[in-house]
Amino acid sequence: MKIPWLLVIVLSTFLGFLGTVWYSFLPFPFFATNSLGIVLCGPEFIGTPFFIIIVFLAVQALAVKSSFLKKKASSITLAYLYIIGVGVGYFINQQYPGCMLMRHLSLRVSNPTIAEWLLPEFMAPQAELVNQIITGTASIPWIDWIPFISFWSILHILFAFYFISIASIFRRQWIELEKVPFPHTMPAYQLIRVVSAQTTESRVPSLTKLFTIGIIIGLLVQMPITFVAIFPWFPDIYGWRVNTCATGGWWVPPGHPLASIAGLSILNKHPMVWALSYFAPLNILLSSLIFWIINIIIVQVAYIMGYYTGIESIGGCGRGWCTPSPLRDPPLRLFCVSHVGGLIGFALFYLILTRKYVINTIKAALGKGELRKMENEEPIPYRIAYITTIISFILISVLFMLCGISLFAAILIPISAFIFWFAQVRLVGIVGVPTRANQFGSFFHRWLIWPDVPTPMTRDCALATHFARNWGADTPSDGWPGLWTGFMSYRMASLTGVSSKNAFKVLLTSTIIAAIMTHITFVWVGYMFGVSKLPAISGYIGFDMYFACYTPEGVNRFPSPGNPVEWMPNVLVGIVAVGLLSFIHAKFIWFPLDPIGFIMAFSLDGYQWGMALPFFVAWVAKTLTLRIGGSKAYEEYGAPVAGGIVVGCLIASLIGGVMMIVRFFYPY
Repeated sequence: MKIPWLLVIVLSTFLGFLGTVWYSFLPFPFFATNSLGIVLCGPEFIGTPFFIIIVFLAVQALAVKSSFLKKKASSITLAYLYIIGVGVGYFINQQYPGCMLMRHLSLRVSNPTIAEWLLPEFMAPQAELVNQIITGTASIPWIDWIPFISFWSILHILFAFYFISIASIFRRQWIELEKVPFPHTMPAYQLIRVVSAQTTESRVPSLTKLFTIGIIIGLLVQMPITFVAIFPWFPDIYGWRVNTCATGGWWVPPGHPLASIAGLSILNKHPMVWALSYFAPLNILLSSLIFWIINIIIVQVAYIMGYYTGIESIGGCGRGWCTPSPLRDPPLRLFCVSHVGGLIGFALFYLILTRKYVINTIKAALGKGELRKMENEEPIPYRIAYITTIISFILISVLFMLCGISLFAAILIPISAFIFWFAQVRLVGIVGVPTRANQFGSFFHRWLIWPDVPTPMTRDCALATHFARNWGADTPSDGWPGLWTGFMSYRMASLTGVSSKNAFKVLLTSTIIAAIMTHITFVWVGYMFGVSKLPAISGYIGFDMYFACYTPEGVNRFPSPGNPVEWMPNVLVGIVAVGLLSFIHAKFIWFPLDPIGFIMAFSLDGYQWGMALPFFVAWVAKTLTLRIGGSKAYEEYGAPVAGGIVVGCLIASLIGGVMMIVRFFYPY
């Protein structure tokens, strides 16, 4: 089937505009749960591809009923819609462009002297323009904003080429050989599976019924949560107003009987997180739970020995961010153990274990080896993939140097980003959750360049650690989602029979359009309404990002306070632990402890995102499914219901978003 280019271009442009405008009108904290992009913070799950498919199917049903259309869309068309949604979805969030860009712009106003020294004008224009976008005006000086729009668009487009090319190199290993499940993709596949013309007639009624049951469950559970957020008078039947983060995590309050358990912070009760966890492998869920219990024991022992005194008086949410914290502070410094050492070890030992595949791709790029014969099945030839990776790497480094970053520090940013994102996307592909946090991405710069943070601070250090710590490790919604979107698109293409070449073309096109459109729209919506009147981003007016994070004291806090000599042993513990677990699990498949479980339990996933409870619920549900009916019951009963629950929750999220935006213009 030919690529519907008109649909790809028009829809990507429209979504880039609509999604950026949409989140701008959402109040705190619902821009993190009711946007058209990310709807689950922590798992970083986007609703965009689902919303597109749902709206498309609704319009299609009306058109078929009115005889405007004679036949329904194929699974390939729906897969293209999914890939478009994935390509755009990570660019239309409050985190980016709203939060990150407004931090740069606000520095021009809050601390003009530092801004003049730190930020080139193409990163943040002069205060006169910033004040215009804050207050709003009908006349937009587009010429003056071109450097700003161009820099950020080009940066993200270059990273799209860089990461999507890397995903293309590893596509065969992950998608065809290992069959990495990608829980984020599976609910969308269940939706396509139900409505697809390729579904056999005998199974349509059963699949449709089960999927519909899941949708109803999702709606029944999620709509009361949505109404609680909008109407103060609505009964809070799920206790969502009590000690609950917007992410759905119930946090342990001070004085609660559980507060004395030092390692217990948050338990996630969001129904969509529970349903997504059902798609994770059973052994990974169990391994994560075992390590979570081990984590609770270790932290409690440290607490009894006199460490982390006072943590019992800190709410569960603060146990991940505040002091004292087993994540940040000695002796455990779990950020260093899991987020740094764990992820480095996970990426490193995976590459060691799959070194033959990597070598074969290099041979294929040189016109040799067995993979050369299979290149026709790949998105792009291995030679082109490697050349694109290298060229984009060079251009990225040059662009960072134009910002005032030194050569080595500039080169280190894409290297660091590859290591941390490669490991996190592998986690997302298997268990559906990364290790989102902006504390650890500057590790390589601290270790190799600035073990002693410069005093006074230099532009080189401030900007290099800024990009590495935020864009290079925190969330794909900061604008560098290429590894996520590449593998998710290739997974959907494999499931639905779409050519990987076409998937690559559609993804790259939609990503480029989104990277440009979201910046243009950000400026437009700011001028039209005034950032000061937009609830999702007005809170960043006056924010001094330098004082908050990039003074010598600020840089010295990450990934853990102090000189690397103090916390490098913790990093090594993480690398060694993950390495041993990787080799043991590769040799003995039955071994219950897995490196993913180790990383999940000792990271923010076990603390801030509260994944222990969803993993436990999913483990029980999936165990019962497999014990009762085996893999057939999972494929034909469990997966459709779980996928339906996710879709039902997303429909409720979409309805809630519409209601909140209407309330912005017409208060009720």
